[in-house]
Amino acid sequence: MTAYYNEFEPKTAAWLRELIAGGHLAPGDVDERSIADVQPGDLDGYTQCHFFAGIGGWSYALRLAMWPDSRPVWTGSCPCQPFSADGKARRVKPGVRLLVDGFPARVGLLRGFGNAIDPRPAAAFISAYCDVASPTDGAAANSTKVRTP
Repeated sequence: MTAYYNEFEPKTAAWLRELIAGGHLAPGDVDERSIADVQPGDLDGYTQCHFFAGIGGWSYALRLAMWPDSRPVWTGSCPCQPFSADGKARRVKPGVRLLVDGFPARVGLLRGFGNAIDPRPAAAFISAYCDVASPTDGAAANSTKVRTP
């Protein structure tokens, strides 16, 4: 297995498993535990780690950008918080902590590409990054062209 997917919503995790089984995403394991329960040792042996994976948008975008499944990458598309630029607070259930509380501390040094919902712009960003990154920072040494479905 090359990829680790963390998604705690059972229906979304089931959909993610189907996309993996259908070959649409990097092969891997889906972990339905809370991110708070994931320990560093749980990630040993995985080349890619996708936190708050949803239906695998980052894995799909990486493939569109021709990022090999065997190339290391960590992504984290943290859920929206109950805050807004409009100044209005969004209600959460009493006693529920913010889902991303402590996320950076749990995963250590996080090198990701940001938070995107649409895989096509994400693939374009990854491709552009690969075009300018040097081989010493772990990115592609050669120019990468984006494929779009």
